[in-house]
Amino acid sequence: MTSSDGPVAADPLRSLLREIHLLAPDQLSAAVASHGRGLGSRETVVYLADYEQLLLQPLRGEGVPVRQELRVDGSLGGRAFRRVEVLTSPARTRAHRLWVPLLDGVERLGVVEFVVDQVTPELQEQLLAYVGLIAELIVVNDAYTDIFAQLRRRKTMSLAAEIQWDLLPPLTFASDRVVVAGALEPAYDIGGDTFDYAVNGPTVDLLVLDAVGHGLPAALLASAAVGAYRHARRDMRDLPDVAAAMNEVIAGQFTDSRFATAAIARLHLDTGQLRWVNAGHPDPLIVRDGVLLHPGPCKPHPPLGLQVRKPDVCEVQLHVGDRVVLYTDGIVEARPASTWSLKSLLAAVGAGSSSSTDAPTAVSSRWAATPRSQPVSSRSSTTRTSAPRRASASSAEKLRPPWALVVASRPRPSAAATSFSPSSSQTGVPAATPARTCGSRYSTAVKPSGLRLTRRSPTTKTCRNALCGVGQVVHCSRMTSWTRCPWASVYG
Repeated sequence: MTSSDGPVAADPLRSLLREIHLLAPDQLSAAVASHGRGLGSRETVVYLADYEQLLLQPLRGEGVPVRQELRVDGSLGGRAFRRVEVLTSPARTRAHRLWVPLLDGVERLGVVEFVVDQVTPELQEQLLAYVGLIAELIVVNDAYTDIFAQLRRRKTMSLAAEIQWDLLPPLTFASDRVVVAGALEPAYDIGGDTFDYAVNGPTVDLLVLDAVGHGLPAALLASAAVGAYRHARRDMRDLPDVAAAMNEVIAGQFTDSRFATAAIARLHLDTGQLRWVNAGHPDPLIVRDGVLLHPGPCKPHPPLGLQVRKPDVCEVQLHVGDRVVLYTDGIVEARPASTWSLKSLLAAVGAGSSSSTDAPTAVSSRWAATPRSQPVSSRSSTTRTSAPRRASASSAEKLRPPWALVVASRPRPSAAATSFSPSSSQTGVPAATPARTCGSRYSTAVKPSGLRLTRRSPTTKTCRNALCGVGQVVHCSRMTSWTRCPWASVYG
């Protein structure tokens, strides 16, 4: 029996489960629509979000109603996708249209549209279970086909971006102990910026990496570095040994003095201890109740590929509800600083206070609302309803560097739950302290390790900024820009 021939079984979920073993990926949408009728849905259409999460693209197939793409910021289906909730609207006389978020765990894949005669709690429960099965089928079948990847892209993707997207883990993960969410921009032309994570019982390993250069060479370097990272991590090595393994691969395989900066972290869920090594990279940021905290003294080391010894381990004690933000310097190097800066990043992270998984999406929204290095046909917010903004060639003179971001959070327990958050005196681990800034008259320049000030205004003053590392002096002014300098001049 097939979904297009003959009657559908009384239990559509069981019937679809029996059918999937011999179901080709291009038949999935038709099977979903057919078995949906057994649940009382006249029409069932699956929509997948594009890579930038700006549009919802319908998955077409035999017997599937024809639909057009939906804007995430201008449609009811998009609102259901953004808010991760079931929404209902009138479809036609005596019919209702339901929009159900399509989730793989907590990762948003898209939405499913149902047209039903009546909306009851029992029906919604059945449809939620059905959509959960659909999500699993899409994730499993994605490994066997290009159909879903082709549907998700709105324009040609560079080879470097193709390599990087295939390298990424799922963008979000959530449990009752930790939430991890990541973002990567620009979606179609990224190079050496990437991230990785792994949840291994009581520990969560996090990596954010920025390979030097652009395009394919940077993507190949990042790919080798992430491969070495995963190999060492799965070999259960400590953080300095993980960094040493990555350094050895980069130095041995890329002999033209190429390198990658990285923050390699490990979060211990039982104690809340965060340990990391800094390889020429911005230190992690900690946001607690909307306040930025400095993680404490941490000696920076040269980038991976240029190290001569294992890096030191830094550590800090986290509290329940803290957010750890790892990012690449493309975020703080964006121009103009007034529209995209560390302050904007922290505002975006804080804006997702209701859900830790919202933070990277909020960051993507802020980025999408500003001009890019390449003209974009239509860019708009993925988290807040706003008018679409069209970027023209004349507005693209401001260079937007690529960036990667990963946010890890320890969820707050429910009122009935109990939790233990050890203090620094109990663990011997330094506690996070409020970060200092350069004063209200001057913009705060965040200096990633190994970068130096190359332009300054006459009003420049020198100050110490806790975000820049112990003993490092930064220049804070209304006109600051950071550019890479020879590592010998920094560490020689």
